Amino acid sequence: MDLTGMIADIADTPISRAACCYVTMGCGAACAGRRKVRGLRVAVDHKRLSRILAEQKTRAGIIDIRVAIARSGLAVGDDVMFLIVRGTSAKT
Repeated sequence: MDLTGMIADIADTPISRAACCYVTMGCGAACAGRRKVRGLRVAVDHKRLSRILAEQKTRAGIIDIRVAIARSGLAVGDDVMFLIVRGTSAKT
């Protein structure tokens, strides 16, 4: 997963009305309740994710959405997911 590359890719889209780019990251936490976490496995329903992204891209003000999700073998503190939304204003 390359956050810098994702940002460069979405920012390179030639859309003059873009006013903002929202970026969020998820990382593996060291505890879950009272139990210590040693690692994390991630499973993604890619069909459902694609449907959600397609639906959200139709919302007013949303220009593009990019997501990267790590697969498996993650340790505490590793990046789990990057989400980038490009929009016409910060309100969207």
